[in-house]
Amino acid sequence: MAHRYWKLHENMGYAGTDSEEEIDLVDYWGYSEEEVEEATDEYVREELSKNAWEAACEKVSAWAEPIEK
Repeated sequence: MAHRYWKLHENMGYAGTDSEEEIDLVDYWGYSEEEVEEATDEYVREELSKNAWEAACEKVSAWAEPIEK
């Protein structure tokens, strides 16, 4: 049985970037109580981790440009 409440953690790998957020799956994903009951903790952990990774990637910009020498 999945837990309804989870804590999301984020760390960008340098000082001052640790954060955490407590979420309710019903509010966060719009799950019904029944869907929360049917989900396994493993499924929820994998999906939340994937969502957190995608959200972190959206915060980053990276590009390359030529150097004139």
